[in-house]
Amino acid sequence: MPLPPSVASHVTSASKLVDVLKNDVDLLADPELSFLRSFIESFLSGSLKMPPIPKPEAQKDSSHEDSAADAERLSFNDPEVLAVGDVVDVAEYAMGPDPPPEDVSEADMDKASTAKMEAADLMAAGNYEAAAKTLTKAIQAMPSALTYARRAECFLKMKPKKPNAAIRDCDAALKLNPDSGKSLRLRGTAHRFLGNWEAASKDLAQGQAIDFDDAVQTMQKLVDERWHEIRSRRSAAAAAKRDAELEERRKAAAEAARKAEEAKSSSSSMPGMGGFPGGGMPPGMEGLMNDPELMAAMSNPKVMAAMTSAMSNPASLMQYMSDPEVGPVLTKLMGKMGGGMGGMPGGMGGMPGGGFGGAPPTGGGPTPASGPAADAGASAAPDNSTFCSVEEID
Repeated sequence: MPLPPSVASHVTSASKLVDVLKNDVDLLADPELSFLRSFIESFLSGSLKMPPIPKPEAQKDSSHEDSAADAERLSFNDPEVLAVGDVVDVAEYAMGPDPPPEDVSEADMDKASTAKMEAADLMAAGNYEAAAKTLTKAIQAMPSALTYARRAECFLKMKPKKPNAAIRDCDAALKLNPDSGKSLRLRGTAHRFLGNWEAASKDLAQGQAIDFDDAVQTMQKLVDERWHEIRSRRSAAAAAKRDAELEERRKAAAEAARKAEEAKSSSSSMPGMGGFPGGGMPPGMEGLMNDPELMAAMSNPKVMAAMTSAMSNPASLMQYMSDPEVGPVLTKLMGKMGGGMGGMPGGMGGMPGGGFGGAPPTGGGPTPASGPAADAGASAAPDNSTFCSVEEID
């Protein structure tokens, strides 16, 4: 957390006082330093505790984003782009009061004016570090957008450059005068030395629109070209990412459709009806499976046994017709199938009255003769006594 400007301006004085006290601690007995002695005693007694040094904020896995940003900054192998930005010395180059005082004394005006003239001479001589320190005096006495901009200019001409310090001063200048074209151009230049191509392009364009400067035109062209190239790279990367996400969604949808189709096929083939040969339903019976009562009945082992038996010997169903659990189910099946149990091996029906072709005679009827003569007679006139209806069985 940065120090407030009102506190930062006293850091240098406090540091000097501590250095003096290190050499002569007895000075703490002076009544004028009673406030400091009381403060120190509070720590020694334990009534005050040193605040913990704040840890760096936990970053939410931003290492990849940071490395990508650094790659963009340094992607042009520009020797003028700093690999690591400067650290602003807030004590050496203090800021002025914020907000600036409405009424400035004559003494402060004179102090600021004298400092600015001295700084101008130092800048002309190329002594930008001394000029920046002198302008700090002017800023503390009477801050203005122009004075902040001049100190920012010194930061950018120092060796090594101090672009972060320049940006801080330009921000302060633009707070006092948002239409300062010079401050915008200087901030854009600072961003250029940090490799912040987007911010540099934006600030330079705004500054040139307010107050055009031929000397900045070459730099603006370079910055705009690089920002355009970075935008093109970003667009291509974003398009590739979108395509990859669409492909992933397409694959997921195809997989979901495949699984749904498998589930549908599995359901329609009734894998649970393993009593039938092959584990499935006889042909022609798929529609019957939509009847919930029949489906429930099929879970009865006796019904399944009867159906399984019928697959190899249709006539065997006759013995189940009188069973109170199986008979009603078979009757319902025949009714739904138009009076017969077609589709089973051996053919079960389609017989009038719901009969079962091929079943042996029951009851008191005569037994037909065997042999060729009997076959001929059967062809001439069918003997209905050999068939019995469901009603007769019941």
